[in-house]
Amino acid sequence: MTRGRTLKYTAVGLLSLLLSANQCSSAIPTRNLKIGETALPFTLSDARGKTHSPETYKGKPLVIVYFRTGHDFSLKALKVLNRLHKKFAAHGAVFLGIWNKDGESQGAPKPAAFPLLEDEQLKFYGSYGLFILPTTLVFDRDHRFKAYTAGYTDSMETELETSLNGILGLKGAAPSPPRYGKAGEILDPRINEARLLLKDGRAEEALAAFKSAGPDQPCPARMVAVEAFIKLNRLPEARKLLADCVKPSATPQAALLMGRVLALSGEHNTAETWLKQAAATSPDAQLAHYYLGNLYEKTGRKDEALSQYRMALERIFSR
Repeated sequence: MTRGRTLKYTAVGLLSLLLSANQCSSAIPTRNLKIGETALPFTLSDARGKTHSPETYKGKPLVIVYFRTGHDFSLKALKVLNRLHKKFAAHGAVFLGIWNKDGESQGAPKPAAFPLLEDEQLKFYGSYGLFILPTTLVFDRDHRFKAYTAGYTDSMETELETSLNGILGLKGAAPSPPRYGKAGEILDPRINEARLLLKDGRAEEALAAFKSAGPDQPCPARMVAVEAFIKLNRLPEARKLLADCVKPSATPQAALLMGRVLALSGEHNTAETWLKQAAATSPDAQLAHYYLGNLYEKTGRKDEALSQYRMALERIFSR
């Protein structure tokens, strides 16, 4: 196999790995429901035989966690939802747990602070098109799909709390200094919605949500719009939005995005400088190494391209 073909297959395989490595935090977990759409109908019963459906809770925000019994991440997610229920139920938010049995588990889960409904025939699971467990879905008072968490992460509680504060019009506690790239770092619900739309591949709608938040957005929020502009190949607009965020110093995310914008614009030397900075400073540098490899491949520096792809792979498998 020639070196050119090796590069081609390495780049394609690496891109697939980068996408799958971030799937649980970035992929929208409902194949059949998009952000902004109304909750799909369902009717399920709790352990006492009482039925629950979206119609039961008209005018109230809904938080639904779908989990599996005997599943470690599901148990952790339930603990988070119990704490959030204690804080937000008094403000009108309704929490529901929907479960199905793990293959190795027998019987129902332990009681929670909110109703647990068995999806015995997997009707909810199938109608919503779920594929990541646990999955938590957040709906506003009109039962429009506003936010989600896929899987379990340490930032799950912060992200859900931020979404609920926005839906209920509550003022949240003073946040920690934001760190772009971690779930829950953006507090404005409109920016959070833009981020979720972008993850779902809806770049135009993400930009509209971003613009609705107003013109004076901090740099972590601007990164969402920059990524949308890149996806739409609107590079001058992406570059303009980044300009203030790389002076006098740039975060790793801003450096990475500037490198991508410049590379796509054909300014390879300057792009290389920014991508190298991102690779040197980012705790998650695999993307920077991947884009450096891509840049070197396009400019005929094939040995350096392979070296960067290998470094990206090493970072992925050492996580």
